[in-house]
Amino acid sequence: MDKCPTCGKELTEEMICIKMCFQCGSKLEDNSNKLSKNEINMLKEIEKEKEQIEIARKEKELKEKIKQHLLTTGFNFEGYKISEYKGIVSGQVVLGTGFFSEFSAAVNDIFGTESNAMANKVQTAKKAAMNKLIESSIKQGGNAIIGVDFDFVTLINNMIGVFANGTSVFIEKSI
Repeated sequence: MDKCPTCGKELTEEMICIKMCFQCGSKLEDNSNKLSKNEINMLKEIEKEKEQIEIARKEKELKEKIKQHLLTTGFNFEGYKISEYKGIVSGQVVLGTGFFSEFSAAVNDIFGTESNAMANKVQTAKKAAMNKLIESSIKQGGNAIIGVDFDFVTLINNMIGVFANGTSVFIEKSI
């Protein structure tokens, strides 16, 4: 049962009905439509969980679209027709090479051998640029990219820049 907020006496049904405490005479507020702090906190937690579920759903949806996204360095897809051109898209990544990669590359340079450490760095940057390229295409409503091109540059302090470009398109299976 509820208690009077003024004197703390337990309220009877009659007191609640007439909205008055018989002990102290104070007027009672109608709390039937008010939520307790616990109920408010529970609702906030539920809202946070809903937001997290929605974020997870969107991430899963994006990953699925990325998997299904088609790419080509050419300008068409066998068995598909381009129904809409969405526009030019790009994805850029700048990556530091790191001391150990540079040291390893310097040793490889002296002996004229391949530098796996640097090759791995370039491959990592290329994949990241490609993912950004695809995400940009998806945001524009495309499901494929034609004319994919990669550019690699070395920036100051041995930073590697990888730039991926293409044209986002929407394709459909040809009949």
